[in-house]
Amino acid sequence: MNYESVILILFVIASFVAMAMRRLNLPYTIALMAVGLVLGSLHLLNPPHLTQELLYAVFLPPLIFETAIHLKFSDMQKDMLPITTLVIPGVILLTLGYRSGHDPCQCPFYADRHYHLASGDSLRCRRGGD
Repeated sequence: MNYESVILILFVIASFVAMAMRRLNLPYTIALMAVGLVLGSLHLLNPPHLTQELLYAVFLPPLIFETAIHLKFSDMQKDMLPITTLVIPGVILLTLGYRSGHDPCQCPFYADRHYHLASGDSLRCRRGGD
């Protein structure tokens, strides 16, 4: 079974767990962990090798989306001062660092030897023989 099928099956199982836990009024995260432990102990699926690319491209976007969809605007308004205090200087510093020619591939947060822009474009790092 290929990795795409395994990931799709895991997402379907996670969706069913979420629906069942909503009906039972139980914590979703605990049930998801329990189902994951059961699936892992039974060795029914060959799990994919986790890489930074796989985590950033497959698992992180749904988590960010789910958090954003459940975010209460009133809570965000209460925390607006710390958010803007951290975000505005961070964006300015990153922009200046990028424009000054800093090699983003040296940063440990970027996936293996390349990075993705917000538009989805992929650029290769210029290292040695690349």
